Amino acid sequence: MDLSQHAARFKEAISQYRTFLVMSHQRPDGDAVGSSLVMALALKQLGKAVEVWNEDPLPKKFDFLPGGEFWRVTPASPGKDSHFDVIVSVDNANKKRLGRAVDFPTCAKMWINIDHHPSNERFGDLNIVDSDSPATGEVIYRLFRDAGIKVTREMAVSLFVAISTDTGSFSYPATTAQSFSIAADLVAQGLKVGEISKIIYESHPLGRFRLMQRFLSKTGFRADNRISYSWIRPEDYRETQAQPEDSEGLIDMIRAIDTVVAAVMFEQVEDGKIRISLRSKDPHVDVNRIAQKFGGGGHSLAAGARTSGTAEEIQEKVLSELEKCFEH
Repeated sequence: MDLSQHAARFKEAISQYRTFLVMSHQRPDGDAVGSSLVMALALKQLGKAVEVWNEDPLPKKFDFLPGGEFWRVTPASPGKDSHFDVIVSVDNANKKRLGRAVDFPTCAKMWINIDHHPSNERFGDLNIVDSDSPATGEVIYRLFRDAGIKVTREMAVSLFVAISTDTGSFSYPATTAQSFSIAADLVAQGLKVGEISKIIYESHPLGRFRLMQRFLSKTGFRADNRISYSWIRPEDYRETQAQPEDSEGLIDMIRAIDTVVAAVMFEQVEDGKIRISLRSKDPHVDVNRIAQKFGGGGHSLAAGARTSGTAEEIQEKVLSELEKCFEH
């Protein structure tokens, strides 16, 4: 995707407006966090007033990233500080996933939507969506390059984390030669890849290990062991002293079973809804299509949704939809 025209409009918006709010999806992963912080750092570098809002606190494992001081949990209600000229949504396919701030009278004159999910609803006044890109961080890197925005070493750290985490440390099928080229350019700025990787991939708290034990012990199978699934409930976090961010990546453990083609993680969240995470090893088992049936979306190999209903009802509906993929 050629971003040059988008870059020109992006540059024009930045020059025209003064106050910016950056937001991303609930339960932010590395791409959401890295993309949010690098956008804030870039806007500050350009002399703009900027804040980053999210429904959730900054995940602990990402608190080493430059720009964390911009991060703020979305206020419970709008206040006099809820007025921004421009809202920039990053790594987010639909407005609903931004949380309660969407309903605030922010008086935004413009919405900029930067993303890489095929299910993106194009809700911005300026939509910079490249579904061929494996990470939003990669889209932002190219956008900054085409707009002539300097990527500092601080910004390079967040961009590298965004791209590394959303490509599975450069191992997922969507990873391209361009991904490695961009990563090489970022590393050339003096990044200590070993230290970054140790923090992200090799420094998990004990609570996560205990949560993982519970999660794996509940694993079930369907469709001749081609579908795996498991649950996390609120008491699992309380009793293991884990945090919601500690569930990141657990689904990949049950997807890694050799017979498994598709995996599901169900989670009862505090608002009474069921959070559904879906992963697939086969493009013919399109979990984005399934997630959309439950009000969500994502990619063909990784998607998610939040929906209402009883645990038993939602589990059966999702697994039944997945089983249809194996009927032919």
